[in-house]
Amino acid sequence: MLITLVLFAFGVRVGNWHDYVVQCHDCAFVHLITLDFCLMGLFFPLTSLLDDDMRRRGVYRSDCFWAIALVPLVGPLIYLCWRPSLPN
Repeated sequence: MLITLVLFAFGVRVGNWHDYVVQCHDCAFVHLITLDFCLMGLFFPLTSLLDDDMRRRGVYRSDCFWAIALVPLVGPLIYLCWRPSLPN
């Protein structure tokens, strides 16, 4: 999680946003990866993967976990770090 946050902060701080917008309009690959990132971040909490994992670990649908899971990129990482281990 720490590496993801460092790389994200590096990209936001050092990245060339004007060039990114130009590349997003000109290059289909950059446009596709941007759409993929946005859609996967939005659809992750809506899939049965999160429900199934929470049920197996005994975590009930609390508002705290849903609020965390709905934050793109960081939310699923926080959930993966703080979820309880599987019961034996």
